[in-house]
Amino acid sequence: MTIRRRRVYDADHEALRASVARFLDSGAAERQDLWAAAAEHGFVGLGAPEVDDPRFAAVVLEAAMAAGLPAFALSLAAHDGFALPLLAGRRAATRPAVVDGGDVRLAGGLLRGRAETVVNGMSADLLLVVARTDDGDEHVVLVEAGAVHRAPAEPLLGLEGLDVADCAFDLALDGNDAGNGTVEPIDADLERARASHQLALAVAAVAGARTALDITVAYTRDRKAFGTPIASFGNTRHVLGSLGARIAAVESFVDAALESPSGLSLASAAALRLCATEILGTAVDTGVQLHGGYGYMWEYPIARAYAAARFFRVHDAGEHLQEVLAGAVGL
Repeated sequence: MTIRRRRVYDADHEALRASVARFLDSGAAERQDLWAAAAEHGFVGLGAPEVDDPRFAAVVLEAAMAAGLPAFALSLAAHDGFALPLLAGRRAATRPAVVDGGDVRLAGGLLRGRAETVVNGMSADLLLVVARTDDGDEHVVLVEAGAVHRAPAEPLLGLEGLDVADCAFDLALDGNDAGNGTVEPIDADLERARASHQLALAVAAVAGARTALDITVAYTRDRKAFGTPIASFGNTRHVLGSLGARIAAVESFVDAALESPSGLSLASAAALRLCATEILGTAVDTGVQLHGGYGYMWEYPIARAYAAARFFRVHDAGEHLQEVLAGAVGL
């Protein structure tokens, strides 16, 4: 049961949702090679510009969050929502990653700096690096992964399966670097790619909020206090009903963006992502509270959702996006 009926998806999208669900229910969610298996089934890469319909990638993101796979969803959002739009029509990569928001500078034909916690960073064969000049301009540089010093980043709470790397750059933009790989500036629509990524993160966050609500509703129906399911208590009903209303409101914002992605500005996408990650935080907070002490036990799904939600609120929420939002309100 949901407060609003979603009309953003058609029969083709729902058929894909059913296929992804069968794939994950078959035990794929437990596989170490989940990414490769998902790619083999055609569930990775649906965010490529030639697909021209972000709803297909959104379906896979929602299915991943519903299955309790936030690390997989974040990897997909970075790959389909950010890297593929930047590559648009250029050479294919098995698993490109994007470095945006790190301290990477471009000066005198040299690319230097560091970036931490790059999603898909260790497995990537190409890195799309957003570098800044001394004048504040931004340039996208395509770098072969072999030319970059990469080290596995520390595991993230609730996202232990997420591929993250710390990267260091000291390269010359002369077409190659000591035979280790190419270093190539490219023309790319960075603003549109950033907007696409924000939308993908928002889709995943709202799906995570819905999942947290479903988990909590099911728990309150089963959990009894004084011989009565806590779902029958007035406070429980009012709190969860209010949460459902707020999720529905943000979900309608997400659905409108999925239906008209070409008109989505970076400011609108950043606002959408902000609202979505905030409601995700509210949903998991509420779930933990209503679970009581069980909400802090790792074997309960709400505890894992609570831990993972924190990264959604800080990931790729850099100063440039805060400035975009400030500018949009006239500052």
